Amino acid sequence: MLFSWGMRHGHCKTNPAEGAKQVKERKRHGMPELDTYEAVLKFARERGSRLAHTKGSSPPYLWPLLEIKYLCRMRSIEVVRLTEAHASDSGLYISRAKGSNDNIVKWTPRLKAAWEAALAVKAKTLARRTNRRRPIPIRPEQRFIFISESGTPLTRAGLDNAWQDLIHAAMDAEVIAREQRFTLHGLKHRGVTDTKGKRADKKEASGHKTEAMLDLYDHEVALVDPAMSGEAGGPS
Repeated sequence: MLFSWGMRHGHCKTNPAEGAKQVKERKRHGMPELDTYEAVLKFARERGSRLAHTKGSSPPYLWPLLEIKYLCRMRSIEVVRLTEAHASDSGLYISRAKGSNDNIVKWTPRLKAAWEAALAVKAKTLARRTNRRRPIPIRPEQRFIFISESGTPLTRAGLDNAWQDLIHAAMDAEVIAREQRFTLHGLKHRGVTDTKGKRADKKEASGHKTEAMLDLYDHEVALVDPAMSGEAGGPS
């Protein structure tokens, strides 16, 4: 700006912006409120149950994908890479990206239901006449859980396109307001924030290696005790 040039070169003795309120940049994490997510999840389930290529239909894999992504605090690239090999008796093995630590998310009825739904959608897709001749890999680590209509592994771009169609349809149907729109990555923020326990528990659950990275995802406001004096009753 002109005044900053003048100050640097000695023409202005005072800063005309001094005293002005500083505007802090808000972090854009795209995290939904829990009721907003649940409304979109219900919408995705209903639209996914419609006959493919009919008005208002959405890919049937979307609702279980959203649930697994939220419950396991996953990035999009992590969820599209899920294979049958990631499931075990104890839980779902999550191969973390971007240097985060892998972990196993224990089965809960809700997570198990989403996983079983994803497997059912996959089986139905592969049973289509156009996909029956598609070879099925022998090794479970090559059998991806989320696949496209043509039977090929779902890509990150394919997921992004399906998500954009769904979230816009949810707004058009007034399931959520425009200002309630959230991002796919916001589900990871929601999942980390909703994780019970202390910061150490959240850090282990999310796979984050540093406190700084956890700070980016945990938006829960800490509930702390007040200061205590030496006397239990305090001043009279």
